Amino acid sequence: MKLFEAAHAGAKYYKNHEYMARCLATEGLHIKKDYSLVDIAINDLNKLSLDFEVAEVAEEASNFAGKEGNDKLTLKYLKAAHKARLFENTLGDDQQ
Repeated sequence: MKLFEAAHAGAKYYKNHEYMARCLATEGLHIKKDYSLVDIAINDLNKLSLDFEVAEVAEEASNFAGKEGNDKLTLKYLKAAHKARLFENTLGDDQQ
């Protein structure tokens, strides 16, 4: 918990939006067991167009949901990870 708090404080201090979102996802999965925090983190990363990071967070959430036997959430996060993986290599504006 101390390492998490230090990482979270560092992300806030340096205003690193990627790591603040990752900390939010970590808090949602490991500390509070609240998937709504993971959804907020994924949305924040999407707004920053960080597709690789979205895929990583979504895959981790999918694994956790799968271990809990929550098939609906597992599928939701697998779809989010897949969608992010499709776009992670896109460069420039208006490229499909």
